[in-house]
Amino acid sequence: MGMQRAIFSTLISILLITGSAHGVGVPPQWQRLGTVDDWADVDHERGHWILGQSWEIYVVFDGDQQEIYRKTYERETHWSRITLAQWAHLSLGEQNARHAEADNLLGYLIAFRDRLQHKSTHWGRRKDIVVVGECLGRLHAAVGVDPTNAYAWNLLGYLSACVGDTRRAAAAYAETERALDMLGEGSLVGVRRRLALERAWLRRNLGDFGRATYQLELAEELGGEDEETNILRGLIAAQTGDEGEALARAQKLGHITVGRRHAYGLRDAPSDFVKAWITALLWLQLGDSDTARGAFRKYGLNDRYPPYAHHFWNDAAGIYRRTGREDYAKGAWRVANFWIPYRPFFLDTRYGWDDSKLTGLKGGSLEYCSYDQFYLVGDRLAFASRYATVMHDVSDPGVKMDLATVALEHLEICKRTGYLPGYAQVVGSLVYHELQDMDSARHELRGAKKWLRERGEAMPEIIAGTEVVVIRSGAGRYDDDPDRTLEILTADWNETHSDESRQALGLFLVRHGNPRQGRELLTRGQEGVDPLTLPAEEICQLLEADRALQDQRLAGRLVAELEAGTEGLPDDSQVWALAAFCFIDQGDRHTGQVALQRAVELDPDNPGLRMQLRILEQ
Repeated sequence: MGMQRAIFSTLISILLITGSAHGVGVPPQWQRLGTVDDWADVDHERGHWILGQSWEIYVVFDGDQQEIYRKTYERETHWSRITLAQWAHLSLGEQNARHAEADNLLGYLIAFRDRLQHKSTHWGRRKDIVVVGECLGRLHAAVGVDPTNAYAWNLLGYLSACVGDTRRAAAAYAETERALDMLGEGSLVGVRRRLALERAWLRRNLGDFGRATYQLELAEELGGEDEETNILRGLIAAQTGDEGEALARAQKLGHITVGRRHAYGLRDAPSDFVKAWITALLWLQLGDSDTARGAFRKYGLNDRYPPYAHHFWNDAAGIYRRTGREDYAKGAWRVANFWIPYRPFFLDTRYGWDDSKLTGLKGGSLEYCSYDQFYLVGDRLAFASRYATVMHDVSDPGVKMDLATVALEHLEICKRTGYLPGYAQVVGSLVYHELQDMDSARHELRGAKKWLRERGEAMPEIIAGTEVVVIRSGAGRYDDDPDRTLEILTADWNETHSDESRQALGLFLVRHGNPRQGRELLTRGQEGVDPLTLPAEEICQLLEADRALQDQRLAGRLVAELEAGTEGLPDDSQVWALAAFCFIDQGDRHTGQVALQRAVELDPDNPGLRMQLRILEQ
């Protein structure tokens, strides 16, 4: 019986969608809600209609924005949330009841779009800055009640992307694809193509160029190439350094018509903004900021641009900042925020953040967040820097880790998209330093120094203190500039005379060809102290020096005390591993095996120690 019901439900769905490749036979409730293209067109017209009106400026909101957004997941309905797989096992009666409940939830969205389409001044005023939150809550509930509604899933993804919640958007887009697949191949081709393009933009903005290209290929299979696919192809080629492809796409696009604002309205005029957009990003990716600056002029902030204008203006601002035109950048970021679809209808916050203390870059930057948590547009590096700065004043480890997670996610996007990647690594090193992850901090520092050195830029002053701490932690083991490291560590020791600076300089000398002087520095001030009573880390430092000096005395004492059953010996496997190598290096495999056996006992899951012990036992 259950199988018959599932087959019948599937047949009903197919009958409802017959001919839907051409928009015929789409369920009425889907048609009333509209496609993402419908919503995008309405909003784009809204933008041109209200361009320049005073009530579209930034709005102050004193409530808890994050709490308001959290409630978009909590809208009440008497139906439980189900998946597409569960839907097929419902009775036809329950399916129809769920359709009706979803229609009721979506009625608010239909009314909103209708009023906006007719340019009602009631919708869009300051009092309506929570409309998108209401829409998201209703969409979330509706697709839980009726997961077959591909239009609702797609709109949930679209509006989630508008507010900057990329994870929610990606998940909703994936569910849209599943809902469309239930209808069979060849259905709703236009919806499928728009879905692929929205996913391509989303992935491209996140620097996930492989997935962006995959979605572009799907869009081209469904509808061939057009202006938008060519732009995306060109941008991806530019940001991945594919010079030939980027220049070919830029040349192919040539000039695109925009509405140029004049005293008596708008007049169509050709613009090279797309060509400049692609080529400027290419030259920046290739490290030629001078050519990028020459390729990218100042563009009219009040011109009428295509629907993807917010992508252009956000990138334009980044290009301006990277080529030393901060004032242009701020103007472009303001326009980028203006063109975010449906932005007047959700809560957003503007931050004027000065990231120069972290990055050393001149001037402050703008960034815009929705619901005080999601990056919208603006300087993504400044957005991440703000989180990194707040970390410094937080003592709660959980809160600190949450802040670090956001900062590192957006710093990684900066690196992938080529937006000031060296400075992103500078900030990343500070984040890892706050987390006491010195290996990762060191890795970021090395990348930052390499990138800045290649471009003739100086390291930001704030990094000096972190650099000392990071270098101390590794004592130059991983550094590719030993002369510079020695200079830093020597200056640090001369200035502070701290145990940390003494040990760091001593260990550096041990590791860089001067083990005798290094050991003397490591033991300075410890005359008369039994080395076996020192902390394990300091015993390791002495053993590392002894290994370089071929001195087995301290290692011999350790093994002798171990064989005598002395209590209170170090319980750090690294101590015993280093002691073992002091003997193995000199051909004393038997004594080395005794020490290495103790190391394995202390760290039985260490594959390297186990392998070395097996070699000795052969």
